[in-house]
Amino acid sequence: MNALNSKYGGQGLVVLGFPCNLFLKQEPGANGTEILNGVKYVRPGNGFVPNFQLFEKIDVNGDKEHQLYTYLKRHCPPTTSEFKPSNLFYTPIRSNDVSWNWEKFLVGPDGRVMKRAPPGVEPEALEDDIEEALASAPAGKNVYNKVISGFYDPPSGRGADGAARTRARRVPADLRVDSQATVPPTPSHMFEIRNGC
Repeated sequence: MNALNSKYGGQGLVVLGFPCNLFLKQEPGANGTEILNGVKYVRPGNGFVPNFQLFEKIDVNGDKEHQLYTYLKRHCPPTTSEFKPSNLFYTPIRSNDVSWNWEKFLVGPDGRVMKRAPPGVEPEALEDDIEEALASAPAGKNVYNKVISGFYDPPSGRGADGAARTRARRVPADLRVDSQATVPPTPSHMFEIRNGC
């Protein structure tokens, strides 16, 4: 994801990482600091720091599913119909659930979910789709206000529909080496389930 963000970030791509602990409890970090330290020193380690916006843990499936993932899953079919319930730590299990760590969603400039990629697909394999999304962005288009702000960190604590929302909190910028890796208004966004590095 770092490579994609480096390559396309200047063209309008924003990569957002959402840690989740629903799959074999592979993201034990209790908060943003612990999660970033795990990435930096354990897996993948060697001082790795994401150059994209990383959020604190959320649930992407089940009863406590964050509304962002409800939206993403509603607008793009699942990548598999096979689930191993013994590896999943949520209920209920639904056919459109995120199947595992590293599942990715590409959202276009109009807020439409353009692509859903299974966990085994390397981020670089989505470059053609990313380029298509960026090319389709009209000048001045701002999907941030249309789609994204309704799901995380809204100033009022309410979503775009006015309903009270549980926010997906950002990991504070001062915890990252690249404090410029915030989420500005841009034409295209890529979401990923980031855990189990």
